[in-house]
Amino acid sequence: MKRKQLIAGLCAGVLAVSTLFGCGAKNDAGGENQAEGAQAGESQSADASAGDAGETGGAADSGDVEIWGVNEGYLAVEKGSETWQFYKDLIGVGIIQPYVEWNGGTTYQEQLNLRIAAGEMPDMFTPVNGMEADLIASGALLDLTDLLPEYAPNLWNAVPQEIWDAMRANDPSGEGRIYTIPNVINYGRNCPMIRKDWLDNLGLSMPAT
Repeated sequence: MKRKQLIAGLCAGVLAVSTLFGCGAKNDAGGENQAEGAQAGESQSADASAGDAGETGGAADSGDVEIWGVNEGYLAVEKGSETWQFYKDLIGVGIIQPYVEWNGGTTYQEQLNLRIAAGEMPDMFTPVNGMEADLIASGALLDLTDLLPEYAPNLWNAVPQEIWDAMRANDPSGEGRIYTIPNVINYGRNCPMIRKDWLDNLGLSMPAT
């Protein structure tokens, strides 16, 4: 069981790094697992909570990890596919990502709830509508607090410390632990730009604010 937990934690880190740097694949290559989650400062916290495959009957029982997430515009990643093999070669774990209709999150949540109720929770998934709070309270989700720095140090260092602090502060258990991986989006600074040659041609001066 411990080995499966470590594999799930490591896989979570690798996939989240792909999300952070926009490396999600398409068609047979599947898609990145990003969506909603807890808010962390001004950044949107996303994916995905890793469950204990030994107790939930996830794909990790067969050496694979099953992931559910926003997959609009993407085809499923099936066992034996090119993308499955890519992750298998990269991290030693096969990635399976079935197509689940999103429908604004409604259909996705219904299907996810059915899987959870049947004791077949995916190994990793994108939580919606705050559902992770009840799962954390019931002990259904894997505590990633110690696993991420050890098994996914690049991911851990790529996310600003204040974001991790916000994740801890928003832990529904109140114990300051980390159960989800944030998707930090840096929009940079946006401002209008003015072509000075146009102003010169028109005999206008640069506007001042």
